[in-house]
Amino acid sequence: MVWLNDEAGDWRLFFVRFPQLAGGVLRFYHAAVYLQQSAEAQKDGNSTRVTDGA
Repeated sequence: MVWLNDEAGDWRLFFVRFPQLAGGVLRFYHAAVYLQQSAEAQKDGNSTRVTDGA
């Protein structure tokens, strides 16, 4: 999600205008990051490497 960090203020505008949607997008993004970390850890057999998704 490149637009989350576009440095042009678009994300802030979206967050201010649509706070509930923005919160949902952030929760989805963090869940996707955690899922990716989990998949990589399982692939290399090191499941203790997974963090809390942050």
